Amino acid sequence: EGPPVMQKTSSFLLFASAAVALGHKAEISSLPNAKVALVQPLEYKRFKATLMGNFDFDATRRFMKDAALAGTVPAGPVKLAYKATYNFVKSKMTLAVNGKVGSTVLTTNMEGSTPVKATMRHSAKAGDLALILEPAWLIKANSAGLSTTASYGSKKKVSATIDVSLKGDISYDVSYEQLLSSGRVAAATVMPHKQKLSLKYVDSLTEPGTTWTAKAVVKTNSWTAQPAIDVSRAWSF
Repeated sequence: EGPPVMQKTSSFLLFASAAVALGHKAEISSLPNAKVALVQPLEYKRFKATLMGNFDFDATRRFMKDAALAGTVPAGPVKLAYKATYNFVKSKMTLAVNGKVGSTVLTTNMEGSTPVKATMRHSAKAGDLALILEPAWLIKANSAGLSTTASYGSKKKVSATIDVSLKGDISYDVSYEQLLSSGRVAAATVMPHKQKLSLKYVDSLTEPGTTWTAKAVVKTNSWTAQPAIDVSRAWSF
């Protein structure tokens, strides 16, 4: 019997191989905190859906961590979409339903039978400039938020998120994303309320079928502190 990491590696590779052999699409993240994600498209007449399952042996070794069913429902001029997720670890059911009319999308998120969030997303475009406005009402948390994203062409994107609670507390963050080349993206996010700067680099070009992601979080109130760094690698089948 080998070390725990080797046992986990063998289990993941065996599981992923079996899933691919059965026709599922699979993605494996890097070890030792490896995870397996399965995706299976479904279609019946005009109804299209996708069945997804996530396995995380660190969270539970008995069964999958969570499963989700997402799809669309024909409804005339309104495009209806849904995503139902069941978390086996927390024994919790969540549901997101949205309806799209033109360039506006209304979404309701629920936990069990309790609504927890309502959002409206509106998109507008003028030439190479695209703007997305997304106000949200967090029912459970009694707070509101506004997300804005502006992109110019296909290479540059700036976004900002503002959260306001009923107590008057305000927090915000600003992000900038730059497409360096096809398959390579760099991003930075400033979070003043948390006094943090987050840096991210994604590379899906160097190795075909593989995505490298590097993240670093720096404390802006202590530049001499060692940043938190995370590097992961994901394989797609």
